[in-house]
Amino acid sequence: MDNIVLCDDDVFIVDKLSNMLKKKLGKECKVVKFTTGFSAYTYIVDVVNGDVDVLFIDIDLGVESGIDIARQIKEQYEGVKIIFITAHVQYSPDIFETYPTYFLTKPIDEKKLEAALERVEEEIENDRKNTMFYSSKGSVVRTTIRKIKYIESKKRIVIIHELNRTIEFYGKLDDVMVKLSNNFIRCHQSFIVNMNYVSNLTSSGFVLNDGTYVPVSQNKYGNTKKQLMKYLSDIL
Repeated sequence: MDNIVLCDDDVFIVDKLSNMLKKKLGKECKVVKFTTGFSAYTYIVDVVNGDVDVLFIDIDLGVESGIDIARQIKEQYEGVKIIFITAHVQYSPDIFETYPTYFLTKPIDEKKLEAALERVEEEIENDRKNTMFYSSKGSVVRTTIRKIKYIESKKRIVIIHELNRTIEFYGKLDDVMVKLSNNFIRCHQSFIVNMNYVSNLTSSGFVLNDGTYVPVSQNKYGNTKKQLMKYLSDIL
């Protein structure tokens, strides 16, 4: 990892953590320090446009909430890893909306910090393996495989349906299918479904957990049902 942001309202904590990180990662690692959530958010969003590997942020920033700042950043840049630092572990359902990578309690222990950095590296590597890039409408668009609900093809246009958006590009489902993980199934000549989002299988198609209907062709129904049952048996 090359770009790290630290945010804690205690200057001593920020300086000490910065020194610990540079000792472990080398002086070439860029560590930027802030004492307010607003300044950290502004830097990540407006200055470097999300080009940050990991954000270390205190849960309690005085008048600010580190959880709120982390959530706003993750909504725009899901690739930024979040490590919360806190004086004591405190439960809040909001914390898990930010998909935190690790929690560090103060005073920060070197072994715990090393474990946190190892976890970050693992997640970054997993992101590389689970990310696809496509050329769409003149731009290169990144999609995270786990967020894809289903994919359809209309003539020469491939449409990826994610949780909150769709991506369209010229291509073939055959070429897309080889890049996907084994929880995806080609259930129709024109459709691929992520079984993670399947609610049930009817006699003619899948119903996803948001109510979306995806057809299953008759000649693929038997194999589709077999693959779904195997998938369910593997995860249950």
